[in-house]
Amino acid sequence: IARFRFSSKTGASVSGLFGFGEVEDYGLTILQPGLSVSKVASVLTDPVNGADDAKAIPGAVVEYCILITNTGTATASAIAASDSLPATTSYVPGSLTSGSTCATATTVEDDNATGPDESDPFGASVSGSALGITATTLSAGASLGVKYRATLH
Repeated sequence: IARFRFSSKTGASVSGLFGFGEVEDYGLTILQPGLSVSKVASVLTDPVNGADDAKAIPGAVVEYCILITNTGTATASAIAASDSLPATTSYVPGSLTSGSTCATATTVEDDNATGPDESDPFGASVSGSALGITATTLSAGASLGVKYRATLH
């Protein structure tokens, strides 16, 4: 609760009695964004078993998904996140996709950080072993998911 004193005269204190002015109590809700980030991985295929019972062995293709969720009560803006590809992997060119969740991350992102795909409404790029993720805004309760694939060494 916040307390406000309104007066037509100057010099009224912010607390205590002053003899004039009106005191009002108001409930306030403070709105702020809050971001949570999770990363999951699943082995899609390997050179021995294919897609059936795939194992994390050299030559296997692993799909990673990074999910950023606004758990706060206000829109988050100017979101920028980064992730390093595991040292034991090589990025699979052209495998970068984005969407509102990991399951709906089907919008193709080119691998660079330029062009219209960087704001549709999310952006993602790869440079060397660094993955970059951007979003202009993310509403309260909304998420963005970015998926990419890598081959295990």
